[in-house]
Amino acid sequence: MKIDKFLAESPVFAIAKAARTVETNLNRALRGEGLGFFQGLLLVAVSLEEAGKVSPSQLASSFSTTRGNVSHGLSTLEARGFVKRQIDPEDARVLRITIRPEGRRCAMRLMKCFNALETKIESQLGVARVRAAIEAMRAVEALSES
Repeated sequence: MKIDKFLAESPVFAIAKAARTVETNLNRALRGEGLGFFQGLLLVAVSLEEAGKVSPSQLASSFSTTRGNVSHGLSTLEARGFVKRQIDPEDARVLRITIRPEGRRCAMRLMKCFNALETKIESQLGVARVRAAIEAMRAVEALSES
């Protein structure tokens, strides 16, 4: 098709395609856990924080997404018994997320999955190229926001 030449040289398309491919493969890898990529990231993030110290707003900020998107992902995790949302006893406007034992076990399995992909990428491309690619993607992101 005529568009193929444009797509082959388009940095925007290359970044979007790479992101879709990585997310599709991670979703496939996480299917056995019954979670999607973003839900897996949320669970890992909660598992890394001190119990009851993380809020949906903090997660939304860290992942550059909406609180609604985080809430949707947390609903799935809560339904699976992986996390619990509780009203902050010091500020009733804030919800705090606590990981449950089964959620912690699942998060450990997910970290291994994420680490395996990152290790594969670094071993194939080399750490320097991976860091350069990350810097380039951040620069593209900054340009896209302005």
